[in-house]
Amino acid sequence: MNRGMQQGMLLCNEEDEIFITGSGLSASELVKSSRNVTTILQGLPASFSRTLSAHMTRKGVTCERLAEACMLSRNSIFRFKKEEYPRISLPNVICLCIGLKLHPLFSMDMVRKAGYTFNGSFEHTAYQMLLMTMTNNSLFECNDYLCQMGLRPLGRYESSR
Repeated sequence: MNRGMQQGMLLCNEEDEIFITGSGLSASELVKSSRNVTTILQGLPASFSRTLSAHMTRKGVTCERLAEACMLSRNSIFRFKKEEYPRISLPNVICLCIGLKLHPLFSMDMVRKAGYTFNGSFEHTAYQMLLMTMTNNSLFECNDYLCQMGLRPLGRYESSR
């Protein structure tokens, strides 16, 4: 699998970076990106835990590295991967997506598979903005944004809801 450049702590795959690098994509680059994303989406399992595992494998990320990038415990990551349909909060799903630096369409798929839909609230809109525009940022930068919005930060600092 072709690996892209190092971004923060985790590697971004070329197909993810095509989206991140820009709105200035040529038509042929957009077609290539669309095909790559579609192929990956169609190949993902139906459950949250197996989809999480598939993204981790695709990106070459261990539980330890993901836990560090997400500011979640290693045991939580293991549990999210082990249980077919784990009880997981929406903020923790957002953490995983940001920690894995997922393409926005992959993030929306993860949110759906965790059993959530966005409800149009201020908090949910802020989460959507993170997933759609801050894919390449660290969780620290995303937390700065949330704090500026008057919302609780994600990760270890996120309390149980």
